[in-house]
Order: sequence, then structure tokens, then C-alpha cells
Amino acid sequence: MSYEISLLKLVEHMDKELYGRLLQIKKSAEALLTYTHGKFPYYTPHDFHHSANVEENLNWLIPDDVKDKMNSYEIFFLICAAWLHDWGMIGTHGEDPINIRDEHHIRTERYFEKMYDKLNLSEHEARIVGRISKGHRKVDLNAKEYDDIIFGQSIRIRTRLLSALVRDRLNK
Repeated sequence: MSYEISLLKLVEHMDKELYGRLLQIKKSAEALLTYTHGKFPYYTPHDFHHSANVEENLNWLIPDDVKDKMNSYEIFFLICAAWLHDWGMIGTHGEDPINIRDEHHIRTERYFEKMYDKLNLSEHEARIVGRISKGHRKVDLNAKEYDDIIFGQSIRIRTRLLSALVRDRLNK
């Protein structure tokens, strides 16, 4: 590996509480994403293994000096988005798989808005992760909705950057 420290280890070092929450979110993501395969038996699996690969790719894509400039919440949100960006691939009986696939990034954002409490996220946190996840495909990252967000007590979240990182990692 070409990196010294992983994103997950950085969060663990920076904020033990966020790290503990990530471990809980990981369990939820592993369970949720098992349902993505049913509608898409002939597609690349979008289960947690895929999400873990995205996280691992981000570890080496982002240089350590850039990681050092990210705050703990940016890393937290980036990991959450890496793990759950394909949540919208879960479909229900009768839904058209092609439509699900084409709109899954939008569906993912909606799932975060509606079911944030299932993931141990606040509504505001879920909106941020949902927006980053939506940005992983087919949206204009220069749009105003991707401007920086102030979170909590003046913590800047660079939503455009985080979305671009997830997008870039998936388009390789």
C-alpha cells in the first residue's frame, strides 16, 4: 500500500466517539447492502464488499498530506458515503431494475433523508452523507448544492471535494 494510515484509523485517532459510531454504521451497511443483489443478479455486486473496496481505494487515492488537512467529520462522512453510496440499488418487487440503476444515486440520498435514524446518524449528518452519495454519479458537482456546508460549531465540510473523491474512485 502506498499510504501510511487509513481513513478509518485517522478517525479512530482523531475522535473515538465518531470511530465507535462508524463501527455501528458498518454493521448496518453490511446488513442493508445484502439486499442489493436481488434485483441485479447479472450486475457487479453492490454489496458491502464493493463498498469496502471503495473505502480501500480512497485510502491510497488520497495522499496522506491531504488526509491530514481533513477534519474528523469530513473523513467520517466520506467513509459513510463510501460504504452506503449504493443503498439506492435496493429495489422492491415490481420495480424496473434499469430505472433503479439509473436513479440509485438519487434514491440513496432519499433513503438517508427518510431512514437516518436506522444508521445512528442525525438528520443533518444524513443529509450531508446523502448529498455526497448522490454526487457519486450523474450530477453537476459545480451546482450550489455542493458548496461547502458548515456543520456543528463552524466545522467546514467540503461536500464537493468529498463527492468528487467518491466519484473518482468509482470511475476508475
